[in-house]
Amino acid sequence: MPTYEYLCDTCTNHFEVTCPMSAHVTRTRCPKCGDEAQQTFTKVVTMDDHPVWIDHHLRTQIQGDSGPRIESRSQLEKYCRERNIVPLN
Repeated sequence: MPTYEYLCDTCTNHFEVTCPMSAHVTRTRCPKCGDEAQQTFTKVVTMDDHPVWIDHHLRTQIQGDSGPRIESRSQLEKYCRERNIVPLN
């Protein structure tokens, strides 16, 4: 079951509620003071480990190499470190 985060408008209590998606509401009562609390969203940090995101300049630097195929971002970083290739931002 998903966990939803809420923030009380009155006492600024930050709390979580676990409930089925079918029972999810964007506003609920604060367990601390009983006033209305609204749902908040926390920024989720994800790391994409897919070679599609390889910068174009970097692709041109490694294009002609006969080394192993690069399948992930971590493999790309290792490959670049070993060959002293510095990607341009």
